[in-house]
Amino acid sequence: MSRLSHREWKWIHPWLMDLVFVLHWKYNKDEIKILSGYRTPQTNVQLEGAALNSQHVRAMALDIHIPDVDNEAVARDFKTFIYGGTGMYPGRGFTHFDFGPLRSWVGS
Repeated sequence: MSRLSHREWKWIHPWLMDLVFVLHWKYNKDEIKILSGYRTPQTNVQLEGAALNSQHVRAMALDIHIPDVDNEAVARDFKTFIYGGTGMYPGRGFTHFDFGPLRSWVGS
């Protein structure tokens, strides 16, 4: 394993940023925190609960937090305008969305 393996990077899919813009517009928020985007396979396997076949490894997913906005509402909104995965993590205060297969879940 290379010493720099955790410093690899990839461009995230541009549609992800389009979705962040839509959320900015819808909720009129100047702050949207991107908690996770691209992850190396090495980083991904070290994260508790991360899917082995995560869309983060493909640079096709984001985990976000919008201050003072309910995660359930954000997840519901994602489902109306994306085809992909939507995960809500109320215990951790973030919402996941990706451009993988159509599915949704609630994590802890």
